[in-house]
Formats: sequence, C-alpha cells, structure tokens
Amino acid sequence: MVSDDAEGTMVSVSAAAGELALRIHRVLRPLTGDGAAPGAVSATWGLADGTRAHAVFAAASYEPVA
Repeated sequence: MVSDDAEGTMVSVSAAAGELALRIHRVLRPLTGDGAAPGAVSATWGLADGTRAHAVFAAASYEPVA
C-alpha cells in the first residue's frame, strides 16, 4: 500500500510475519537532541544562512504479528 501527503510518502507491505513500513519525508525538519531514532536515515545540509542542519529523510518500522 502507498499513501501520499504534503509531508511525504508512506509505503507499507504486509506479510504473514508482520508489516514493514517506509516513510520518505518530503519536508525536512532539523533534529534536536541526540539525533535520529533507530531505523531512520538522516543527513546534514546547509541552510540559506550558512548554518548546518541535520534531519531524517527516511524512516523504516516493522510491526510483527503477535
């Protein structure tokens, strides 16, 4: 299944063992604190004023079947 919104795209795949979801972020928001959570892919880029920012651009999650 694929869904789209203004923030990004979500792709999810269901299987007998559980569901895998991948979120691709269209709008990047700078991280605060220690950084990205497990399962996230992040990158650093330069803002227009020259400062460096770090944000998650993709995140994966897995929910096993109970």
